[in-house]
Amino acid sequence: MVLLLSPGLGAQELVLEADRVQYDAGARTLEATGNVRLRYLDVRLWADEAFADLERGEVLVQGRVLLEQAGRRLAADRIRYQLRTRGVSAVRARTVVDGIYYRAEEVVVQGEVLQALDALATLCNPASPLFRVIARRITLVPTQRLVAEDASLWVGNTRLLSLRRLEVPLREPSFEQFAEHLPRPEAGYDAISGSWVALRYPYQAGDLLGEAYLRYGTLLGWEGRHRLRYPDWSLELVAGALRDDENRPYEALELRYAPAPGRLPFLPAAATPTLLVGTYRERVTGAQGPKLEGALGLTWDPVSLSPQTTLVLSTSLRAALYRDRSLVIPTTSLRLTHRLDARSTVTGSYVRTDLLGSTPFLFDLVDRTEAVSVDYAYTGPEFRFRAGVAYDFVPRHLKLSGSASVDLSDSWRLRVSAVYNATLSGFEDLDLDVGTRCDCLAVSLTYRMVRREIFLNVRLTPSDALRTAFPEPPE
Repeated sequence: MVLLLSPGLGAQELVLEADRVQYDAGARTLEATGNVRLRYLDVRLWADEAFADLERGEVLVQGRVLLEQAGRRLAADRIRYQLRTRGVSAVRARTVVDGIYYRAEEVVVQGEVLQALDALATLCNPASPLFRVIARRITLVPTQRLVAEDASLWVGNTRLLSLRRLEVPLREPSFEQFAEHLPRPEAGYDAISGSWVALRYPYQAGDLLGEAYLRYGTLLGWEGRHRLRYPDWSLELVAGALRDDENRPYEALELRYAPAPGRLPFLPAAATPTLLVGTYRERVTGAQGPKLEGALGLTWDPVSLSPQTTLVLSTSLRAALYRDRSLVIPTTSLRLTHRLDARSTVTGSYVRTDLLGSTPFLFDLVDRTEAVSVDYAYTGPEFRFRAGVAYDFVPRHLKLSGSASVDLSDSWRLRVSAVYNATLSGFEDLDLDVGTRCDCLAVSLTYRMVRREIFLNVRLTPSDALRTAFPEPPE
């Protein structure tokens, strides 16, 4: 049976389908049972039973309830929907938003804001989540933030820690932010630190994004740093121990201003400016002192030479002032990319970097280069391959590089990469990476043979079980 009613909200109609419908014209109420389907504006509701009070503008549905609105689905035992305000109140509800599964005793949705009481949030299989957050209240504002109050983090049946408040910004896809803003351990080995363990602790305080990092190595002992970001002003403050590209430790107190790339009104290019001021102390050399640095990068609009061929020009200029010296680094890069087919590309590039002046530090020293290179890349569904050759005219070195990764199974992945200096007859890098995935947990072990480094990386990723954990609308 199909019933169309105007619930006193202008020309908007409420369409109801069910096996049995009873309508009271005097009280303006209706009851429906059996395969209930309701449509109102962009809202779709499926349930076993429904009761609508058109005078009050309220619909109550229960029994295997599924609500779909604005691309969001909510399953519950019972849902009360307000026709005038479009507010939702659900009991024992489940939903998936941006790859995160939520389950709560009560969910209230008003506009874009979702509040879940006595709630669970997880990226794992909801039937038996390996990792989960349990909170007294979770407030979700899409594209803005997720706030969990009186929250605890669990692995299996073990509670790791409790937090009065956990806030995650959602300016990017929320499942990535959700994982990145949870405390996480790290471990590894390198020749400088020895065996080491570390803990990252991200947090948010108002509009400030923070991260505390604490690390202990058997050779260097304790290291730590603190990072604060104010995204609205593109500011970042870093204090503590850092590592350069060669894994050498140095200490810094640095304030950086790095706005997002912006289009130039008078040139077909995007500009990336950076300004930083700080003071540094290098452990290896003992050098210490202040630095003021500014940089400007320009990436010109790609030039299409053919449907398969693209040319990109990039330039940058970096200038640094120290206590007793200065350094200017201009860089030019030209890259030509030709797509052979849907999976294969060939790239040729020319890069030139000059150094004018000097720096007292090793961590910001850049080698002078003038290099040409050619790379071939293949990307398949289970196999990825890259091979390249480069010649640097400054040290007159010929280098061969390559990498290959293969999916050994649905859960295991193997990757090998290398850089071989043919002029010096030796490897500069030779890395082996083995990764596996178990439900929502991705674990990888990287062994850098030449650098004598080992990294254990553990991260959360949405479980494949989330695709089938939520009911589809009935046919």
